[in-house]
Amino acid sequence: MSIPETAEGRLEYLKQIQDRVQKKWSTTKPFQVNAPTDPEERKKRNKFLVTFPYPYMNGRLHLGHAFTVAKAEFAVRYQRLLGKKALFPFGFHCTGMPILACAQRLQAEIKEREEGIVAEVEEEKEEEAAAAVVIPTPEVIETTPIEGEEAVVVVAPKKKK
Repeated sequence: MSIPETAEGRLEYLKQIQDRVQKKWSTTKPFQVNAPTDPEERKKRNKFLVTFPYPYMNGRLHLGHAFTVAKAEFAVRYQRLLGKKALFPFGFHCTGMPILACAQRLQAEIKEREEGIVAEVEEEKEEEAAAAVVIPTPEVIETTPIEGEEAVVVVAPKKKK
C-alpha cells in the first residue's frame, strides 16, 4: 500500500494502521501480565520488574528522558521474549512544588509576552504620530558672507497661505 500524497490522506492512512494495531493488541494483550495462579509457578524466579524514576513536570521532556526510558523499555521487552513475567509501570509525578514552579514560570512568560506586545503597539503609535507631523519647508531669507568664513544662511519657515 502506498502512502497518500495529501495531508488528509496520510492522516487517514495512519488512523487505519492505528485501528489495525489496536485491534491486534486488544486480542493478544501483549502488554498485560497476570500473576501466575499456580503455586509452583509462583515459586519460580521468572519475574522481571523495571522501574524508571519518573520525570517531574517542572520542565520539558527531552532526549535524555527518551534515552533512559528506552533502555528500560528494551530490557523489559527482552525479558518478555525470554518468557518472564515482565512489568514496566510508568507514570508522571504531577503534584507539589514542581507544578507550582512551572505554573509561575508560565504566568511570567505570558506577562512578558503581553508586555512586549503592548510596547510594540505603543512604539507603532509613536512612529505613526511622528510620521503625521508636518514640518514646514524653510525658505532662505538671506545669505551673508563673513570674511574668512563660509556664508551664514538665515532661514525661516514658509508662511501658511
